[in-house]
Amino acid sequence: MARSHTRNSEATRHDAVGVSETPRREGQRTIVTTRTEQACRVCGVIFTPYRSRCVTCSKTCYRKLPQVAHANNERKKRPEVRDRRNARRRETYGPHDATKNREHNLRKNYGLTVAEYEQMFDRQNGVCAICGEPPAQEGWKTVTRLHVDHDHNTGQVRSLLCNNCNRALGYFQDNRELLRRATEYLERWKQS
Repeated sequence: MARSHTRNSEATRHDAVGVSETPRREGQRTIVTTRTEQACRVCGVIFTPYRSRCVTCSKTCYRKLPQVAHANNERKKRPEVRDRRNARRRETYGPHDATKNREHNLRKNYGLTVAEYEQMFDRQNGVCAICGEPPAQEGWKTVTRLHVDHDHNTGQVRSLLCNNCNRALGYFQDNRELLRRATEYLERWKQS
């Protein structure tokens, strides 16, 4: 036996806060339908449902329902959906944007142009200013390039460093005393 739709509407009326009547015209006669206000299952806001089966106040809340969110996540994992999404992203954010982003970041963060960065790179012969090693040929983008080193207090650009040297200076917070102690520590353990 099929379930009756009235049972669900009775539960809705039980939770109802208020009732709004909306006249509807059907042919020559006017029909008054009763819509009850109810609380959204996700956020708790009181709303008047558009349809009797509505349980959320908006599409945003509907997408947060556990069963809907799970279905969306499963759908996104399907290869054909993932491939379509990636194709759209490649069209929108093509390789031309990578150079534009690089120019923007160099100018915004360090006040440099790409030409100035290339001049610094050429002056250093493409190697790190501290360890003298070139960046890695393969790997993540962060390890395959030289990073702009700058003083965090004054903003003055100092030189180009490899990923390891740049991080090391950052971890030591540009503190000369800590660097001196680290050097002494290494010397002490090297002698024994």
